Amino acid sequence: MTDEPAENDRHDTDSNDRNGKATDERLNPARSPGVGDGPKELSEIEVSRDVTLGTADPEEFTATDTAPVADATVEELCTTLQDGDRVDRRRAAVALAQRPAVEAAVEPLRTAVLEDPDPDVRQFAVEALASQGDETVREAVEAAASDDNPWVRAEAVVTLDSLDREESLPVLEWLLEDDHPAVRRNAMISLYKARGEEAVETLVAGLSDPDERVREWAAELLGGTDDDRAREELTRTADDDESDFVRVTAKRALGESSPFDGGGSVRPGGSNLRSVPGKSSEGDGSRDLNDAPDL
Repeated sequence: MTDEPAENDRHDTDSNDRNGKATDERLNPARSPGVGDGPKELSEIEVSRDVTLGTADPEEFTATDTAPVADATVEELCTTLQDGDRVDRRRAAVALAQRPAVEAAVEPLRTAVLEDPDPDVRQFAVEALASQGDETVREAVEAAASDDNPWVRAEAVVTLDSLDREESLPVLEWLLEDDHPAVRRNAMISLYKARGEEAVETLVAGLSDPDERVREWAAELLGGTDDDRAREELTRTADDDESDFVRVTAKRALGESSPFDGGGSVRPGGSNLRSVPGKSSEGDGSRDLNDAPDL
């Protein structure tokens, strides 16, 4: 099993090095850790949103394309966020997430997080608040952690992790019991980042999660610990889990060969040589799990 993963603090590549923080490639992985190459599209991940295919307005297909507002001022984006139609509001929120922190954007974004009727607008506004790097937004982000929409809640975990992971520990613990696997997965990863090997019990509990993607990530993260209980539970999971992907992940975490990737890279001492995976660093178009799916 590997050393603790290197620290990163954000999950998206659209806003690299916001406020001096590196991007976090672990909180919202598009890939399954169970396979060397893993699924590359959100549709391949067994965590989904309630989307009825064929009913979306064609304009919604480009709602996250910020090219039409590339020259808009922050003031114009904030006005659109408050008064535009739902597609324009989504685009404005995404654009604000990609801009440097500006105090004038905070209140419109807070209002969108708390009051906008469109869940995508709320999700993108939560992400944009992270770019502000301002502790005054924590109340709105914590409120988003109780949003009716699971993708807003999952994004709230990412933002809380970015703003102040340690201060967010009580909320993250609570979200481990969320009814959506993406939220539970994000909370588990953030807790591991905060606690390292002290999070073994949390990760072991994740091996019993009803969703195989959460179990995969629990196994993958346990591979970053040096703990007898972790090895025992990974061995059991490698033998008994009902999911092929979870069993493969557990074997790789133990330093064993994977039938999918032709064998693991092993360090001296037998530990598997791999970092906690997340969004591809190869520029191959892998998507964040929190991104809106392709309709």
